[in-house]
Amino acid sequence: MKKLDLHIHSTCSKHKIWGIDGLNTPQEIVEMAIKKNLDGIAITDHNSIKGSEKAIQYVKKNNIPLLIIPGSEIRTTKGDILALGINEDIQPNLTILETIDAIKDQGGLAIAAHPFKYNSKIGSILKEHSSPLPFDAIEIFNSNIRKNANNKAVQLAEMLHLPGVAGSDAHIASNIGLAKTLIEIDNLSIDSVLKAIKTGQIKLNCKYISLHNTFNLYFKKIGHLFKRIIGRGNKSCI
Repeated sequence: MKKLDLHIHSTCSKHKIWGIDGLNTPQEIVEMAIKKNLDGIAITDHNSIKGSEKAIQYVKKNNIPLLIIPGSEIRTTKGDILALGINEDIQPNLTILETIDAIKDQGGLAIAAHPFKYNSKIGSILKEHSSPLPFDAIEIFNSNIRKNANNKAVQLAEMLHLPGVAGSDAHIASNIGLAKTLIEIDNLSIDSVLKAIKTGQIKLNCKYISLHNTFNLYFKKIGHLFKRIIGRGNKSCI
């Protein structure tokens, strides 16, 4: 059984307040994924595949046995969509359907990310939509949101007969691997993983982020913000 974390943020994710939204570089994320015995990860930075590209370059250069699925978390006008298996950035702030079409044009998978998170309307839209939007899967477990929101996502996936995946939504390396999507495949490749997700041939192994890790994340974010304010620099997308 191959273990993958399909939702991770690096320093290539930007935030209007914090500056960087993920606290670890793609290289640091790769090292932590290996330490946690993962077989593959998707670095899904906000509106950018640059973190994925950096990680792919790093594992190739160092011959590291870790599959990197290129991806991005794309902001639409109604919420976030995880794009897996894409090779170019997709413009943010399009409609849900426009974003899904752009993902599929690249041969990628469109996954509704944390559809019932406080800042997403995708869950309620999918529940009410008379003609379901062509998502390939629903993120039914996200380590970084409330249990009630995840439970609603499970019900939504069942209602729409769509596969459910898991991701840690890690913004700090210590949280990587808390939510794993498990896939029974011999030949580990991007194509085989995407096919297994799309056909629902997956299982989940999930934990929530601890209160201690949450405090640690925001303590470090505040530290990075302070350094940025006083002009002492910040980690960048390297």
